[in-house]
Amino acid sequence: MALSAALAGSLADAWSWLEFLACHEKQVIKRVIVSPVYALLALGSFFVSLRTRYSKGVVVRIQDVGFFSNYLAVLDACARVPPGATVAVDWRLSGDEKHFTYGRPGTNVWAELFAATTVAGVAVRGVDDATDARLYVLPRRFVLPFFRFHSYFTADMKAHWGGGGLDAVARSYHRFAGTITIRSPYVLQALADHADLGDGPTVGVHKRVNNFASLYQQGGVNSLDNDKYVAKLASLARFEKSRIYLATDDADAPRLFKDAFGERVVVRDGVSRVGEGHEVHMCEMNLKPATLTEACDVLIDALLLAKCDVLVCGSSAVSLAVRFMKPAIETHYVRS
Repeated sequence: MALSAALAGSLADAWSWLEFLACHEKQVIKRVIVSPVYALLALGSFFVSLRTRYSKGVVVRIQDVGFFSNYLAVLDACARVPPGATVAVDWRLSGDEKHFTYGRPGTNVWAELFAATTVAGVAVRGVDDATDARLYVLPRRFVLPFFRFHSYFTADMKAHWGGGGLDAVARSYHRFAGTITIRSPYVLQALADHADLGDGPTVGVHKRVNNFASLYQQGGVNSLDNDKYVAKLASLARFEKSRIYLATDDADAPRLFKDAFGERVVVRDGVSRVGEGHEVHMCEMNLKPATLTEACDVLIDALLLAKCDVLVCGSSAVSLAVRFMKPAIETHYVRS
């Protein structure tokens, strides 16, 4: 990689921290207080990014957050290493996780779900201690959001409020998100069961349950209730007879959507869903850890949403991943 391109990309990664600060910290006093911290993080991000761009391979470890936030960090790594490099994904559970609780201690969740594959010249696979000891282990502080992830979230929220979108980023990341190979029999069977989902006009809806995390992802604005999603769907006159695929962790959403749209609504049964204020993957909010099945289910939802013609959503890691899986998807953000 040319030095000028590497420097420019690393500077852009560092700038993304400051973008995120400007987007989330609306109060001037808070900006003054936290700005030195963000400046240091931006400087660290620059050097980590630069090193990654010249590495033969990197190890991406778990950040203790949700599934797709970690997935996006893997895509970020793929986008930054040079061709011929390796991205070794270390999603092995320690048992101490509070958010990323998708299995028993010792399980490498990535290796359970995805096959080792080479995408856009980058080898992506589960970590192997015997062969990956010399790879650059990305510092956890910079893995989530990894370099540009904060800026993608910023752009996602700008799109949410009617500004610029993610089209260029989505097309670039589709090189990886569109070709990572699924190996989980559970996921493959669910995709086969819904093989006809994209045969006719279909609207995909991603409805997050209302809690502090989903509120934060909307930029701190009012929570997005089911009635706002129903109203947004009703406003899409071109799709008034289309099927609706509902992907949700909100226990009330399936009933409310079926009341509004009847048999047009397709929703998977047997999926873990929770009430307002809770979170499927957070054991402190859900009173129990999630399992590998919950990781499979959120992955299935995203893959099925990517088969739809239209996506109706709020800002979230899932909606970002769907945009990367299918850059051409027509996206409508629900405003609160």
